[in-house]
Amino acid sequence: GESLMYGVKWGKRWRRISKPYLSLFGAGFIGYVMDHGGEYTQELAIDFSAMKYDELKHTGNFSCIRPEAVQYGACYGDIYYVDAVLGYYNFTAAIGSGEWSVPIAGALEITSGFGMRDDPLSGSRENHKGVDFSCIGGVTPVQSVDRGRVIYATFNDGGYGNYVMIQHGEMISAYAHMSSIAVETGDIVDVGQKVGVCGTTGSSTGPHLHLEAKTAKWSEHQNPAALLGIGEG
Repeated sequence: GESLMYGVKWGKRWRRISKPYLSLFGAGFIGYVMDHGGEYTQELAIDFSAMKYDELKHTGNFSCIRPEAVQYGACYGDIYYVDAVLGYYNFTAAIGSGEWSVPIAGALEITSGFGMRDDPLSGSRENHKGVDFSCIGGVTPVQSVDRGRVIYATFNDGGYGNYVMIQHGEMISAYAHMSSIAVETGDIVDVGQKVGVCGTTGSSTGPHLHLEAKTAKWSEHQNPAALLGIGEG
């Protein structure tokens, strides 16, 4: 679809608003947002709609598209359309350089490599889907390996503990067992930006960073050491 290159800052990230939205709600809304802090919120959409409706209701050409907008007198355009547009637009396609940086500062010590190994908890053979790095629990910052968009940032009860996934174009990086999380789903992060702190949450025998590389959210794992340009020996 065709887009207008008008940026509206949504929290920490810049968005593009599509032509269908502008035709329903008016190009003036972009300037309104920029004049009121530069961050899109639904409250601003409601205020703008109510202001424009108060100016134009005498024409008789406007009525509330949504019943819930009546209470606000926000009957100019659709106050929820921006949220609908942002819900389906793919903001990750052009994000990421494809060259990964180290996920923790200082000398990297790999404590468990990618591939088959003896599970340290059960003792059985398993396919280790990432690479483990030594770090100091509650102290060592965990850094994004590339610019990208956070697609998962919460405690995972499947064994990962505090877990963050970041989309970098087609590739996803993932950071597990952290003691705390420093980002939210939807954030745009830069390479080297702190995403959390080293920890031992979830299925873990001690503080470390478990780093994954994959092309699907829960599958298609690859060896992150290759992307980092480091050996595992």
